[in-house]
Amino acid sequence: MANWADLELGLLTEIARKVELHEDFVAFRRVCISWRSVAVIENFKNKSNQIPWLMLPPKINSNQWDLFSISKGTHRRFMLPQAQSQLRRLKCFSSNGWLLTINRYLSMALLHPFSGRSIKLPHMNTFKDWNGTLRVKINMQFRFIHKFVLSCPSTALDSDYTVIVIHGSLGKLAYFRPGDKVWNTIETWSAHYLDVILYKEQIYAIDSDGKIMVCDVKSENPTVAHQVAKLPWELYYDVTEKFMEAYLIESDGALRFVTRDYDDDGTCYFMVFEVDWSTNTWEEIDDLGNKALFLGYNSSFSIEVSDTSYCKPNYIYFTQDYWEGSLKYRTFGKDMGAFNFEDGSVTPFYGEHTIQRLTPPMWVEQSYI
Repeated sequence: MANWADLELGLLTEIARKVELHEDFVAFRRVCISWRSVAVIENFKNKSNQIPWLMLPPKINSNQWDLFSISKGTHRRFMLPQAQSQLRRLKCFSSNGWLLTINRYLSMALLHPFSGRSIKLPHMNTFKDWNGTLRVKINMQFRFIHKFVLSCPSTALDSDYTVIVIHGSLGKLAYFRPGDKVWNTIETWSAHYLDVILYKEQIYAIDSDGKIMVCDVKSENPTVAHQVAKLPWELYYDVTEKFMEAYLIESDGALRFVTRDYDDDGTCYFMVFEVDWSTNTWEEIDDLGNKALFLGYNSSFSIEVSDTSYCKPNYIYFTQDYWEGSLKYRTFGKDMGAFNFEDGSVTPFYGEHTIQRLTPPMWVEQSYI
């Protein structure tokens, strides 16, 4: 019987081009050297519309992180290379297929979970409003950063890119670009920022006063933001008085605003709005078309659903991005599901189990470097 490693490269290339799912393509790469040589991004023909992985942090006394495929119901376990002896004390965020990691020493880095590539970022103590007392430093890797967004023209980060975070007790914005030695604070600020997104190569953020602010970090005034819109009073009241979560997301080329409402059992309802920038008119969207939205501890994103996407159009897939209990006993993972935008129903995609960990489950977009 012929050795699988001895198959002709042309045949292997044709096989690689038939693979539909990213997780199968990853498995294909791991067979042997010859298979890995043809499993390159150019031979993966289904790069678009891939459903993301659900990343589950380690269980107690385990060093293995877990990537769960909701398309196949399978798990892929892996170890993060930076701090395998202290993974339980590692905080992670997700954006654009990369992780922002913060260890117990408050060192920050970008990590690509599928390749293991790592890029060092400035230390947490280089934030302008960092409070360096010992008391404040306790568990700061879990409390100081609230949101992470990565902008890059290439998923390999081999050229220009920007890292944006919401940080600190005041919820300010800061960014990092290659060559920076410190985190740069966006000085225009009036209220706690709730969410941030990169849209048309600019930073868009919404604050707790209902203002949408825009900043261009490549301009002559990279730390100056200006207001471009404001939530109508009725919508602002719902978000603030009912303690709704608020998200910014790009879908169909438009920037949209999403609210997430809760009842005693967890997430119960979403609303989606699109804004007309010229008139500051907010229109509620009643159908997402063939789009699926993914919300949670990751930067928000949408995908176009196709026959090979293994998820449903007109659905919002969400994970829990708040915790229950104290910092020591915080619980994540109970409030996850798929929201049917047509009839308002919520169905589980992972199960009913509560996951007690310091970093919550999050969506990780599939990327290739």
